[in-house]
Amino acid sequence: MSSMYSNSQTVASARSVGANRWQATTLAFLACVSCGEPPLCDPELKLDTAYVSTVSEIYNHRSSAQFDSRFAQSSIADWPSCAGFDGLVPGAAISLRTTRATNDASCRALSGDVLSLPNGEKWEESFALSVSGGFERYNIFTAEGEVMSGPCRGPYRVTLGRPSNQVSVFSTTAPGALPSLLLGRSFWPAGADAGATCSQWCADTFVAQLAVGK
Repeated sequence: MSSMYSNSQTVASARSVGANRWQATTLAFLACVSCGEPPLCDPELKLDTAYVSTVSEIYNHRSSAQFDSRFAQSSIADWPSCAGFDGLVPGAAISLRTTRATNDASCRALSGDVLSLPNGEKWEESFALSVSGGFERYNIFTAEGEVMSGPCRGPYRVTLGRPSNQVSVFSTTAPGALPSLLLGRSFWPAGADAGATCSQWCADTFVAQLAVGK
């Protein structure tokens, strides 16, 4: 009888400790949110860090990866391909840096700069962005700036998207699986410098591989 009573006390004590820990964790989380510092939306990426994203293939219904049109920018907007005007084609790499973290509901979304384009074109006037809601909610990084490429000049946007959180964002996409990382690029040429050959908006989405840069 005393043994049963002792076991009951032990169970009750363990439950009490567990409840107290849960309460303490919850209060700490709420305190962190209230102080304006929620966690990053993707804990694998860090602020003030350089990354290199290498694109392996265009993401469409012919991709080796599982295709979901909700994650393809060109499918959603029905825009034509940018046709590699900036050198961003399968096999090319783009260098990025995270510089800002913006509150986005329950987490902080990263944005930043493009350090270099594959064809060496200059990246100008980076803009801070806040990405939230709808299709773009899966984005884990966004950069937008001004690009001048030949006669074409206008806003140029790069996004890193994570369709699935079942694998690391740094992993290689397995054939037939959702991509571990997608890189989206869109370009809106405008202004006096935009000629007839670059007056059309364009966008592409690529299956990509991410690595920490230098």
